[in-house]
Amino acid sequence: MAVTFLQLTNRVLQVLGEDEITVGVTEISDTYQKLVATFVNQIKEEVEDSHNWRKLRHSVDVTVTAGSNTATITGTNERSRLLREYDPISGIERPLVVDVTTPDQEFPVREADLSRLLYLTDASTVTNSQYSSQFAIDDSSGDTLDLYVYPSAVVNRTYRVNLITPQERIAFDAPQTAITVPVRPIELGALWYALEERGEELGVSGVYSEQKYRKALDDAIGTDAADQGGYNLVPV
Repeated sequence: MAVTFLQLTNRVLQVLGEDEITVGVTEISDTYQKLVATFVNQIKEEVEDSHNWRKLRHSVDVTVTAGSNTATITGTNERSRLLREYDPISGIERPLVVDVTTPDQEFPVREADLSRLLYLTDASTVTNSQYSSQFAIDDSSGDTLDLYVYPSAVVNRTYRVNLITPQERIAFDAPQTAITVPVRPIELGALWYALEERGEELGVSGVYSEQKYRKALDDAIGTDAADQGGYNLVPV
C-alpha cells in the first residue's frame, strides 16, 4: 500500500518528538508541521531527479498536424525529461522517440538541437515532406514540454515520446496524496534537513543523518535499476 504525504511527514515528526498531524485532516496548518512537510517535498524532488524511476516512466502519443512543426506533450510538467536508453553496441544514449503513425512501419526519429531546427525552419527552402526526420524538446513554455519536429510533414504524424515525469510538489491541502518514489530515502533525508534546521548537525544524529539518507537512496536506485533489467537510463 502506498505511503501518503501525511504518513511520511508523521514518520519524521515522530522521530523528532513533535506532535503528529491528525489522521484524516484535510490540510496541514501547524507552522512546524508545514516546515517538516516542506522538507519532505524538497527531498522528494531530489530523490525523483536522482534516477529514472520505473514509477515515473510513461509514454505520450503526440500528434503534429500537417504543415506544423510543434505540438504540446500532454501530461508533462517543468521537471519532465526525455527518457534515453544506452545502446551498448554504438555507445550512444538514444532518446526514445518513435514515429508511430503507421503501426507496422514505426521508426525512431533523430534528435537535434532545438536552435538548429529553428534555424532550419526559418532559413530552409525545403518543402513539406512525407515525414519529419528530426526532433527536439522545447521547454520554453515553462510548465510543460513541447515536441518540435523538422521538416514539417504533409500529413498528420504521431510520435510516441517516452518520458520521466516527477510528481508535482504536494500541497498542504492534499495530505492524502500517495508518494510514487521510494519513501525510505525521503524519510531519512527530511529528518536530516530537520535536524540541521534545529542546529543539531554536530550531534550524533546529525553526523550520520546525511550518510544514512545517501545510502538509502543508493540502495533504492540499485533495486529499481535491477527491476528495470539493469538498463543505464540516464536523465538529460
